[in-house]
Amino acid sequence: VYTGQYDQATPVVTNAGFSIQGSFGTLRPTDAAFLLRDGLPGIVEPTESDLVPGFGAVAIGDTPRFSPQFFQPENRPNPYLITYNFNLQRLLPGDMLFEVGYLSTIGHKLTIPGSATQNQVHPSQIGLVDSQGIAPQVLRPFPQFSNVVMISPTFGDSEYHGVNFKLEKRYSNGLQFQTNYTWAKAMDSVEGRNELGGEAGNVPFANQYDRREAWSLGGSHIAHRAIFSLVYELPVGQGRAVALSNSVLNQIVGGWSVGTIIEARTGPPFSAYWGNASQVYPTAARVRADVNGDYQRNGSWRDNVRGEKFFNASIFQRPARLTFGEVGRNAFIAPGALRADLSLIKTFNMPWEGHTLQFRGEVINLPNRANFGLPQGNVQNRAFGNITGLTVGASGRILQLGLRYGF
Repeated sequence: VYTGQYDQATPVVTNAGFSIQGSFGTLRPTDAAFLLRDGLPGIVEPTESDLVPGFGAVAIGDTPRFSPQFFQPENRPNPYLITYNFNLQRLLPGDMLFEVGYLSTIGHKLTIPGSATQNQVHPSQIGLVDSQGIAPQVLRPFPQFSNVVMISPTFGDSEYHGVNFKLEKRYSNGLQFQTNYTWAKAMDSVEGRNELGGEAGNVPFANQYDRREAWSLGGSHIAHRAIFSLVYELPVGQGRAVALSNSVLNQIVGGWSVGTIIEARTGPPFSAYWGNASQVYPTAARVRADVNGDYQRNGSWRDNVRGEKFFNASIFQRPARLTFGEVGRNAFIAPGALRADLSLIKTFNMPWEGHTLQFRGEVINLPNRANFGLPQGNVQNRAFGNITGLTVGASGRILQLGLRYGF
């Protein structure tokens, strides 16, 4: 299975620098830089001879003024996925079916939803910044530019392995249910879009020269997930196992059905990183934290979400100078989620053939449980370790009532 060349419908437009900009000022703030009635001051426009690959470059040692952006110029690899799966099924008594299945999806040359710098100082030379006082800009592979950025490169790899167990009760005697349990592991080296967890900023590579270091749990990794759904028609009323002689009671007591969906899952992974990477490793786009102790979750954080941190934040600290930090990408697991929805449905048969009136009562998030999102992962942030929001799609308990007339 091949995926698209770009990570979104419309490719990003690169900033080639072929634009005209002017800066106008005066020695005294009370003086006007220029008057509109006189027109704009003259600007030196680039000539055809200026528009070359070195456009915007400065002499090594001078302050750079331009950061070129580009796509992979030629022979751009096509991202692809390889999928394996097999299933075993067994019929059981009572109109039930048991199934166990395995699914694996392997991805290579995946497109990064962002960009990757090509102008990072190599780890073998970064020590010269402190030992010899050499400016990081001079040590860059392209010191004539501020940065050199490849947009949406195809650097990513991924693996997903999952085993699913399903028990299904096919509809009979008014009852139908299905339960699924999935045990899975998702690994990758880049962040995807719209993931449950992961790391902020879509910057997976701390060391651009060793992208294997980014290989870790993926942002949508969910180790354990169980879902149970049920629909049960109560066996009372006209046409059901227990029919009442009184037609009025049949209309009131009969025709009810109940349904529920329950989901329980573990949480997605997240990272602990140093927000201002340049303070630690100049020219790096991402630096993760150091740890001094064992990672421990705070068992009482849910009782006082605003005041307690999700984990012991005191063991995290600024990484050593000129390093990428000790903690790996997506090394920790966020809170799990539990959700249960309930519905009650009552169908009234109208006097006219083929006409029905259906009443629906639904409760979304019946236990009114708060399913929290990711903790703040920036060690420099005062809220580091705090959870300030719910997971995507979460809400408080919602009650819904409705009527539907069918004919």
